Amino acid sequence: MLEVSSLTAWYHKATVLTDVNVRVREGSFVAIIGPNGAGKTTLLRSIVNLHEKKSGRIELGGVDITRDPAHRIVRKDVAYVPDYRGILRTLTVKENLLLVRDRYGKASEFREAVDDILQRFPHLKGRYNQLASLMSGGEQQMLAIARALLLKPRILLIDEPSIGLAPLLVKEIFLHLSGLIRQGMSVLMVEQNIVRSLEASDYCYVIEKGRVVLEGESRLLSERDDLQEKYFGKTAG
Repeated sequence: MLEVSSLTAWYHKATVLTDVNVRVREGSFVAIIGPNGAGKTTLLRSIVNLHEKKSGRIELGGVDITRDPAHRIVRKDVAYVPDYRGILRTLTVKENLLLVRDRYGKASEFREAVDDILQRFPHLKGRYNQLASLMSGGEQQMLAIARALLLKPRILLIDEPSIGLAPLLVKEIFLHLSGLIRQGMSVLMVEQNIVRSLEASDYCYVIEKGRVVLEGESRLLSERDDLQEKYFGKTAG
């Protein structure tokens, strides 16, 4: 589905990523974990070409998209939810969802898609005409994911979905993401919550100082008691 090969990226003269290789198979959930400043966000931004200073190769379904502009990549069934969520807080839930209306040929098709999304995210149904700025952080994250899903992506890229959320909402968000895999979608997630990431994902990459320092099946990595202490400098407690 997605293959990142020998990706190197930099800001000005500072190298942020060095020779990073990541693969996401169709219908899989892949997590990217690592400490702050490791280059995780830069990786996602490079994939969708919002970070231009890079070298390497990025393929989607075997097709080279390395130099494609972001708006064309989205048209190739890729959805991206940034760490700041990317919703428009001065608009209502309904108006935020309408931003992707042009992906549908008929108005009836869009209405059906929105109805389906509101069934998946009942919190949003009760806030449909409410300003996004008045919703909780968890509800805003759900709105960001819901709008991304309306793009009908084959793969969802999502950055730090748990940031700033209460534990119960984090659990709910991860359940939603896991549910997408059962429906055949692929997910590439950047996250700092090691436990949740390893529980939800099939495969995991650990990035430290811009390099992949460890990778493997999530169930096997979850058995490593030293993982958090070794790569994050603290114990799991």
